[in-house]
Amino acid sequence: MVPRTFVLIWREFFIFMIRLELVNKDNFEVVLQVQLASEDQRRVASVEYSLAQAWLYKDSGMILPYAVVSGRKVVGFAMLSIEPKDNSYYLWRLLIDKDFQNRGCGKEAIQQIIGKAKADPLCHKISINYVIGNHKMRYILEKIGFQSVGLEGQEMKMELIIK
Repeated sequence: MVPRTFVLIWREFFIFMIRLELVNKDNFEVVLQVQLASEDQRRVASVEYSLAQAWLYKDSGMILPYAVVSGRKVVGFAMLSIEPKDNSYYLWRLLIDKDFQNRGCGKEAIQQIIGKAKADPLCHKISINYVIGNHKMRYILEKIGFQSVGLEGQEMKMELIIK
């Protein structure tokens, strides 16, 4: 049996190893292997659909698909939309593989997006929508500091003011 202290230390180490890598020819096949938990399949579009959307808008240069990576392992997918007219970022998608959920990967991926936004002198806020009923996402966003700004269809819109 593994001591509880070791498990907690390992979990903290795992969380801090999260980084974002743009999806490219070297990692896209691994990104396609990201699998949603069955309860999340009705709440978020698949990686395949998301990459197809990113491809449709590739000429704009404003859609950035990322692999969420821990060490050498792809643990999820995120898609960011840069919104120059609003001086904002929109986190269009965030998917964490079913085998890596409840380990802080989603929260840390959002923190990485926040870091990118803070480093961009033109970005003043980050927006994200989540399907009503996705309590895990709501909890993570509220814990980070996002504020609810209202409904958009069947989704709740939340924002974090950067500067």
